[in-house]
This record gives sequence, structure tokens and C-alpha cells, in this order.
Amino acid sequence: MIFLSRLISTIIVLAVALVPLWLWLLVFRFADPHGFWQKIFLVGAGLYVLGAAQVIFGIIGLVLTIMIWTD
Repeated sequence: MIFLSRLISTIIVLAVALVPLWLWLLVFRFADPHGFWQKIFLVGAGLYVLGAAQVIFGIIGLVLTIMIWTD
């Protein structure tokens, strides 16, 4: 039972840690870029705006996952 609760907690932490990625994919999908330069601009803007947030969320998610799985 403890394993299942830890596994579910880890999945929730992973989903929350990837929120910036989900936002970028949503914007990229709805922007529907046509052509090389539009895609390059959206990728660059995504890396600039959401890159740092993704790193911070990833580190927090890693720390929380370690805390979940250690006693």
C-alpha cells in the first residue's frame, strides 16, 4: 500500500513539475506556426520564457521525489 501511495505521489509531482512544458506545447499547438522562421521564433521564445521555470520546477520535483521515496 505504501508503494502505491508513493508511486501516485511521484506521478503527481512529475505532472506538476512539467507544467511549463505543457504550457509551451499548448501555445505552440494553438499558434500553429507555418514556416521555418515562425517555428524558430516560437522555440526561442519558449526557451527564453519557460526555460528557467522548467529548470526550477524540475529541481523542486526532484527534491520532492527524493523526499517521497526516502524514509
